[in-house]
Amino acid sequence: TIDESADGPTCACECGAGIGRVSKGLLLPLGITQCDLVEPSPRLISSAPEYLGSSASKCRFFCTGLQDFQPKANSYDIIWMQWM
Repeated sequence: TIDESADGPTCACECGAGIGRVSKGLLLPLGITQCDLVEPSPRLISSAPEYLGSSASKCRFFCTGLQDFQPKANSYDIIWMQWM
């Protein structure tokens, strides 16, 4: 689990998130307080809240490609990328 003594919320970003399988199965169970899902497919990202269920309230959803995604510096403690 994530060290709860860390300052501020623990935030993760799942890149190429699809419907959020990694967020649901790995990132959120680690104790992440906020998870951003970045996915270029409108069909997939629009299915993510239903797939995530009650955990969706801890997530923000961005329908964009990574080349256009511009988070603020130092926004994330964990960044997940695979198959990019």
